[in-house]
Formats: sequence, structure tokens, C-alpha cells
Amino acid sequence: MDRQLLARATENSDAPTPGYMYLDIAKNAASNPSTCADIAKYLTTRLASKNNHNIKYKCLKVISKTCGSPYLRGQFKRCLSQDPNAMTAIKDALQFRGPPDPVRGDEPYERVRTAAKEALDAVYSDTPQDNSGGAPFATSVSASYGPSAHQQHAGGGAPAPGGARRMEGIGNPMFSDPRLEPQPKGIANMTAKDVLSEAKETVMGIIKDPL
Repeated sequence: MDRQLLARATENSDAPTPGYMYLDIAKNAASNPSTCADIAKYLTTRLASKNNHNIKYKCLKVISKTCGSPYLRGQFKRCLSQDPNAMTAIKDALQFRGPPDPVRGDEPYERVRTAAKEALDAVYSDTPQDNSGGAPFATSVSASYGPSAHQQHAGGGAPAPGGARRMEGIGNPMFSDPRLEPQPKGIANMTAKDVLSEAKETVMGIIKDPL
């Protein structure tokens, strides 16, 4: 477990946690089940023991982001949901309050309560990534770019009407592909009748114009 990374991601500052840290934490948690459990315990222990609104908010955001990562395949959710102390720490944050900020009032505490609700929703959410082995990521890519040829035929689906389509809008529209033009017959492809006819025309041409 990378303690330094977790400490930086949940530090006491108003600056938001950089997005790459969420990704690094998820990858670290996915390295093995023991590390995943250690990260879950670190975050929830820090959440429960610190009374600072910045730390609480960032712990809850890391929990939410890690729960939703396709790298974990639901493992992080299980570590949290099976630990009563972890779930108590998150639920207690739903009631987090403190003295009003001179400028922001109750807003710092309200965002902690909102983040706690989001974290609980992430832990208990019944998403396909819990039991599909990372399928949500593949599904999202497929939805963005359309099904592949393998996906069209593997499920018994029919190919798109009209079969394969050529690429359109590329190249000069006035350009004629010479491969599509009719080609003159070579002697290898001529019939005996064609050869005799060609020879006759050649002889007649020589007779008419010997020079």
C-alpha cells in the first residue's frame, strides 16, 4: 500500500485531489486483495479519526472513485461493505457538522455530508462491474464506437443491411479507379475464335496498307 500517495490524496487543503491520484490509488488497490483491504481500512480509519472537513471530504471522494473503478471489479466495495467499522465511519459522516465558516457558512460540512451519501451509494450500487470482470469499460467503448464485427456475429445478430460499406468522403471524387475500368483482353484470355479474328484483321490491315 502506498501510504504517501493516500496521504497526499487526502491532505488538509482546499485544493482538489488531482485526477491521476484516483487512478493510481485504484491501480494500487487492484494489485492484490490484501492491498485492497489495507487501502479501505486506511481511508475509513482516517475518515473517522480526523475532524477536519477537507480530510473527511477527500477520504469520501477517494472511496467513491475507487468503488467505481473498473480495475477493482467490485473488490473494494466488498472490503468496505464487509467491515462494520468502515461502514460506520461513512454513515457517521452523513451527520457531520461544525462551527459555521466566517465566509462559507455550513458549505464545507454540507459537502462532506453530500460526499458521504455518494460514497454509500457507490458501495451499495449494483453495477455490472461487480460480476462481469471489467465489462463496463468494454461496454462503454462499444457503445461509443459501435459493435465490432465479432460482436455482430457472435450473438447471432445479422450484419448491417447492404453488407460491408466502403469508406466514403475520402479521396478525389473525380478520380476514377483504374482497377474498376474494363481491361483489354490478353492473348492468354482470348478464345480460338478471338485469335483468328484478330489475325484476320491484322492481315487485312497489312494488305490494305503494306507500308
